[in-house]
Amino acid sequence: MSCAPYPKLQATPDFASFQFTSPVQPEPVVRQVRFIRDVPDLYVVDVRNKTQVKEDPAWVESTDFRQVVATVTQIIEVYSERYPRRIFRFCGDSRLKDLVFRTMLNRYYGLLAGMFEIASDQCVLYRGPGHDQPMPFNMGRKPIPYLTINTIRNTQTGVSRMFKSTFTIETDRNVRVGLTLPPV
Repeated sequence: MSCAPYPKLQATPDFASFQFTSPVQPEPVVRQVRFIRDVPDLYVVDVRNKTQVKEDPAWVESTDFRQVVATVTQIIEVYSERYPRRIFRFCGDSRLKDLVFRTMLNRYYGLLAGMFEIASDQCVLYRGPGHDQPMPFNMGRKPIPYLTINTIRNTQTGVSRMFKSTFTIETDRNVRVGLTLPPV
């Protein structure tokens, strides 16, 4: 059973950092997804809790966990719409990242493969079932030509192509016009 992503996101104007809140009990948890430049056009995806919380071992089976995975996947979709040539590195160097990235790839591989080229030769994404060592993984955007004219106000609303759900992103105000063509 899949869950819809959390609909309310906050982001920096350049989309380098996103935040969303998991309304779990007894207190909501603020989670952050960052895109950190490693080398030109290669960005490490970082997921962390901004609120100090000790995750319950049963959290992996919860609706909140499924929504967190869906939200991280949607954030990657939104970010890659703005920066279609960038390649993402996923490193499961903490329990939270390992769980989120592994589940993201297992659960949404069909959706991701339709939008991204997925290679497994350069960087770590997740530990697959039955594997003791991390599996190398890399995900880059497919070169699809598009024209965008985005006005980003304090609140931007969009619809996820992967999840068919509406989301809002609170940002500062700027305008971006762009044309992207695939390499010849």
